[in-house]
Amino acid sequence: MPLVESTGLFVRSVGEHTDICLKKEMYAWEDKLNGDKLTLRPEGTAGCVRAVIESNLTYNGPVRLWYSGAMFRHENVQKGRQRQFHQNWCRSFGFDSPAGGMLNKFYC
Repeated sequence: MPLVESTGLFVRSVGEHTDICLKKEMYAWEDKLNGDKLTLRPEGTAGCVRAVIESNLTYNGPVRLWYSGAMFRHENVQKGRQRQFHQNWCRSFGFDSPAGGMLNKFYC
């Protein structure tokens, strides 16, 4: 997943009034060359779902994916929190039930 994504991806996925609000906690800017609105990724779920949809990864059936990487939040740093942190996560797509996507057979 790329470190920089379109700002619209995060505004649509997490909403404008959540703890990762566009105006509060995302590192967002407008590209001077072409006017694109870009953001350093504040979380991995939106980019992972975008990749599944754009690449049609569930075409041959359910899939389990994992991602790991740096995330960025612009916030007042509190004890034990950093503006850059790493997130490791496993996601399941295309299963009929929540139990079908259980990661008991998923090895990272």
